[in-house]
Order: sequence, then structure tokens, then C-alpha cells
Amino acid sequence: MSIKEKELPDKTSRQPDLVTLLLGDHDVDIQKDSRSRVFGSFDDLFKFLPQLRVLDLSRTDITCLPTSVSCLVNLNYLNISHTDISSLPLELNKLRNLRQLNLRNTPHLTDIPYRAICSFKKNLKTLNLYCSSYKWSHKKGEMQIRLESLLTFKLQELGINMKVVQDLAVLLRSPLRRSVTFLSLDEMSSLAKDSLELSFSSMSNLQQVYISSCSTLTELTFPCEKLQALQVLFLKGLPLSRIATQPASANHFLPCLHRLHISQCHQLEEF
Repeated sequence: MSIKEKELPDKTSRQPDLVTLLLGDHDVDIQKDSRSRVFGSFDDLFKFLPQLRVLDLSRTDITCLPTSVSCLVNLNYLNISHTDISSLPLELNKLRNLRQLNLRNTPHLTDIPYRAICSFKKNLKTLNLYCSSYKWSHKKGEMQIRLESLLTFKLQELGINMKVVQDLAVLLRSPLRRSVTFLSLDEMSSLAKDSLELSFSSMSNLQQVYISSCSTLTELTFPCEKLQALQVLFLKGLPLSRIATQPASANHFLPCLHRLHISQCHQLEEF
């Protein structure tokens, strides 16, 4: 079977003792936007996997989770990153033992009902929405998960995408900032240099940062002493003219940085 094709277990075979199901692709050479095709039906499959603890569907062509996901009451880890999923079903709230939920790089994800994940607040330790399309600003009455809702969770690691400066301000005022390990800022038309410096100074556990299409960001300063854990930095489509470090005499730019990607920053002169 090629890396582009994955086959689901036959539900007729019934595998009540199966604890791990890995259908995701993690090949280092895989194309960023590629998806593996999954053969078989999800509709009733999960009814026959009552002991499943780990489910990895990353980089597959799924667009939704079946309602039978509610049968996975023992699930600890769910990875649906790099998929075209657009919403989370309410049935997900049956997964009260879930500890890690990976929704990273989900470009069509717009719907996360509060009722779908509110039952996780006791056990969920890792929530990753880095580079997703989910927007945190919602009108009152819309029963979507909000930043304020996450304050009731006991998260140790948070990956998050921000598209609105006001949402970033809410995050910086909350204890959640100390849990942020992955931060993406996308299409923030009024993002200021000072706000970004405050973000970096407040999030000492940052490991990955992605900043894209922020049309007012002309200068960027990294507080090196606060970003000791930063490993990956992406800067794309920014009107940057200068990138600096603080203090300016820092011997090491960012000590743990091992990947730096700068693209479409045509005005950048000093770095």
C-alpha cells in the first residue's frame, strides 16, 4: 500500500482490544498540503473499537468525524491535524478522558461548538489549533468555544491561531498565555510592534511562531531572554524593514532556533 492510501479496519472483524489506530502520514518528505486517501467507512467503525486510546487521522482526506466517535469513551489522544475538517461534532463530548486534541493546520475549521468540548475541561492537557482557520470572536448567543471558555480548562500546552488584535489582547491578559507553545498570527491588519513584543515577553514557553500577512508590521524585535524555547519561526508576506534582538548585544539570536523561514518580506533590509 502506498503512502497515499490507507485502509480502515474491517468493522466486521471486530477488534475490541485495539488500543491504537494510526492512519496519519508523518513522512518527512510528504507535501505540505497532501492528503492520504482513506478507504472504508467510518460510519459505524468506532462502535467496534471500545478500548481505543490513540487515534491518528492526520493528513488524511477526511472532512468530518462520524457520530460514532462518541463510542470512543476511553480515547486519550485524537489527531486530526492537516485535514479538511470543518467542524467538530457534538458527539465528541462523550470523550471525557481525552488528554490531547490536535487540530493543527485545519484550513477549513470554523465550527467548534462549546458543547462539543466542554466535557474535556477536567482531563484535556494539550489543545493545538496552531495555523487553523478557527476565529475566536463570536457574537453573544453563538454557542462556539471562546477564549474565555478555555480559562476553565487545565491546559498545559496550547497551540493557537489569532486573526484579530482584540483576541490577542484577551489572551495576553489571561493565564492561558503561559501555556502557549505554538502561536500563529494571520492577517492582523492592525498588529503593532509593541503588541507583538509584549506577546513574546509573556509567552516564555513558545516553541513555534508563524506570522503572516500582517500589513502594518514594519519592525520586529525579539526579546531573546524570553524566547529560550523557540525552535521554529516563519515570517511570510510582511512589510518588515528591520528585524532586531533585545538586548542588541545578545550573543545568541535565539539559542534553540533550528528552523527559520522568511518569504515575501520584500522590504526587509536589516537582519
